Amino acid sequence: MDELLLSVLFADTVGLASESVAVLQDVFNRWKCALESHGLKISESKTEYMFLPLSDAQASSPDIMINGRVMPKCTSFKYLGPILNQRGGCEKDVNHRITVAWLKWQQISAVLCDKRMPPKLKGRMYTTVVRPALTYGAKCWTRYEQFDRDLTTAEMKMCRMSLGVTKLDRIKNERIRGSLQIKESVAEKISRERNDWFEKIDSQHPASVIKKIMALDIPPVRKRGRPKNSWCRQLEDRRLKHGLTRQEKDDRMNSRMTLRSMRPN
Repeated sequence: MDELLLSVLFADTVGLASESVAVLQDVFNRWKCALESHGLKISESKTEYMFLPLSDAQASSPDIMINGRVMPKCTSFKYLGPILNQRGGCEKDVNHRITVAWLKWQQISAVLCDKRMPPKLKGRMYTTVVRPALTYGAKCWTRYEQFDRDLTTAEMKMCRMSLGVTKLDRIKNERIRGSLQIKESVAEKISRERNDWFEKIDSQHPASVIKKIMALDIPPVRKRGRPKNSWCRQLEDRRLKHGLTRQEKDDRMNSRMTLRSMRPN
């Protein structure tokens, strides 16, 4: 069986993942030599290594060498915004997104809290500046009810402060969003984006990196209680709940392509 190696490239950021430590070390050394031959250099202080004990939670972390020294190990790291951690959870990323959204809200709070500004403009600024920071990368989260509650609480607090009201005024969330002309809640927006993202990756070529990751056979770690939920299982349950099979989705896509080809030029 060939060892699987995945490479994720973006500008000057390189991510390598492999099921084998030996393969990962060999490819990393080749990457290092190739970069140095073109005048580039790998930063030792910014290069980290995270080990995922998928089949055995008590397994010890092997070492990866860089320039004759052991590469620093970490339990979580940030890649293009989202935070990835060793346990595979999204708690840190959700809390980080809420913090970033509050920073964005504070930057434009002088406008959002100005009583002379119309609520429609406040809602437009919120959905343009603040909400994208709050939901960045959310389509890849394994969603739980606690995440939806935390995100909704943060969003409604921002909206109430923008309108100059509090919970003591006993105004429903739907009415507050209606005053700002926000069409959907943050939970509904994430749910819609997740469906669109699922259709996008489902149509990818089998040789693509995303398809390889989706096809990984990760051995389960049996613990007490209900098995831990996953992103794929949640999307599959949602697809079955709404009665949409893959064949129906393919037929709908083929129908769209046929109708587009029949349009007059």
